Amino acid sequence: MAAAKKRGAYKGRPRTLQGDKLREVRNAALAGTPKAQIAREHGISRSTLYRYLQQPSLATEA
Repeated sequence: MAAAKKRGAYKGRPRTLQGDKLREVRNAALAGTPKAQIAREHGISRSTLYRYLQQPSLATEA
C-alpha cells in the first residue's frame, strides 16, 4: 500500500459528503441541532461528523 501511495494510485475512500451537503451539516451544527441527529440524517457516524466539523476548509465554504 505504501508503494501505491507514493505513485498516487492509492487515494483512500471517497468522502461521503461533499459541497452543499457539507455546508448543510455545518449550518445545522451551528444552529444547535444535536450532532447525533445530524449524523443519523446524513448517514454518517458521529466521529465522521466531528472530523468534518474540525476541518478548517469548511469554515470558508459557508
